[in-house]
Amino acid sequence: RSPDYVITQADVNTFHTFALSGSATVQAGDVLIGMGQAATSGSLPFYPFGVQLEDPSRPDTYYSGSTTAAAAPTAVLNTATTNTFKFPFGAVTSAPALNDVAVGEIQGYGSMAVPAGNPFGLRAVVRNAGLNAITAPVTVTLTISGANTFTQTQTVASLGIGASAVVSFTGISLPNVGANTVTVTVPNDDVNGNNSNAQAMTTSATRFSFIAPGVAPSSAYGPGTVARTAAFCDKFTVNATRDVTAVRAFIYNDPNLVPNATNGQRTTVVYGVVLNATTGAVIARSPDDTITAADLNTLHTFNLSGNVPAGDFLAGMAIVVPAGLAAGVFPVGYQAETPARAG
Repeated sequence: RSPDYVITQADVNTFHTFALSGSATVQAGDVLIGMGQAATSGSLPFYPFGVQLEDPSRPDTYYSGSTTAAAAPTAVLNTATTNTFKFPFGAVTSAPALNDVAVGEIQGYGSMAVPAGNPFGLRAVVRNAGLNAITAPVTVTLTISGANTFTQTQTVASLGIGASAVVSFTGISLPNVGANTVTVTVPNDDVNGNNSNAQAMTTSATRFSFIAPGVAPSSAYGPGTVARTAAFCDKFTVNATRDVTAVRAFIYNDPNLVPNATNGQRTTVVYGVVLNATTGAVIARSPDDTITAADLNTLHTFNLSGNVPAGDFLAGMAIVVPAGLAAGVFPVGYQAETPARAG
């Protein structure tokens, strides 16, 4: 899949190219290509792609489906009422490489508080994008440059065709505050353009954050119908006692979070929380805050005061959910991560 893309006015009435995050090797036979669309906000979502006339359309040629549900795609445009047009998508292909290990997603931090957060770990996803199984060990190298200098290597013993592996780098201790670049590389092979991936990371005296810089958050949380208070938190680890003075959370850009005619002028009440990672006990919370239009699509700061001992703690945002919402959403924005980090 390609990275998320937000349509702009300049894209209207144009043929758009989605560059995939990494090449996708497909075996002989059928494959589906097209465009995915994240859930849209508001009462009148629509699909942005244009169609071309085809009368009648070719059966079992055009499909729809979900990229999140584990269900087979469905052939569409096969009925008399819909078989007068086609989906105009195209795929750019090339002969696959025999030996191709690709570095995919780096799973790190947008900001790591040092030295309080030392030591910490990062992960990277590597994939066999070639036609041959990888049977010899592959060296995967993590390099941190900028305010800090750090290198560590790990080994992937083997990779089947199309298989992925999550490589963990542990025991990272960085002394300096500043801007860093986290780079993960594998040795050169038949395709060298995907042998390296880089991500920005700040080392700070105060701030922990999973937020990947420059990646637009999205949201797909529904409210349910049961009245409750729900909290969404990240786990951080400190090596000494710390005072937590604020929690920052991205408020997703959804008009149903503020009063409007569609949601019956409903308000959304949220607050920042710091929790005990084992018991869930509330260590600190901010005052209640009602989301306004100015909060949408922003990183909101909840001021609070709580003391956490050395070890794990949770920090996040809570939402007060009334019962029976018809058009409510949770305000938490999220960024994609596959696979997610357990715990």
